[in-house]
Amino acid sequence: SLTQEFAPTAASSPRDYAIAATLDDVERLASDLDGAAEIGVAVVCTSESAVRTSLVGVAVSRRAESARYLPLGHTGLTDHPNLPEREVFGHLRAVLENPSVRKIGHDLKTIAIVCARHGIALRGLDLDTMIASYLVDATRSSHSLDGLALERLGYKAVTEEDVCGKGAKAMTTDAVPATSLVTFASM
Repeated sequence: SLTQEFAPTAASSPRDYAIAATLDDVERLASDLDGAAEIGVAVVCTSESAVRTSLVGVAVSRRAESARYLPLGHTGLTDHPNLPEREVFGHLRAVLENPSVRKIGHDLKTIAIVCARHGIALRGLDLDTMIASYLVDATRSSHSLDGLALERLGYKAVTEEDVCGKGAKAMTTDAVPATSLVTFASM
């Protein structure tokens, strides 16, 4: 359709998405998030089942079009080493558990379950775009973030299929290099 053909994309939109590659980067990120009124949070997992999935990475954002991706569970040959989960969550615990910092995300229930499995009680849940989509149109066949971005904002987001491929040659998210997941995780 014309909307899809001329929609701004992740590749054509100005943004500051990057990997927090060291614990010093994570510490700087935690300092930047300190005192925020709201943050965006996303998790990248190996499956959609929050209770059986493995955590691949976390993306956090304080400002529009700016986010940091923290690689935690990539396998195989990776372009960036995984950060140690315990230290990462140690740095982010204060902001993630702070109920006065509003958390925004897509499918916050899954994010909260994954965080709880890693010892973080995610508090301050505010806006879940998946729930908002359901409240606007419960009959919708899908409440995917990429579908909502295109329909509501005219923005062509990176999809999991774009990153992992499809069919017999598709890879799991943990097998994808961290640099390939930055834009997908941070949108």
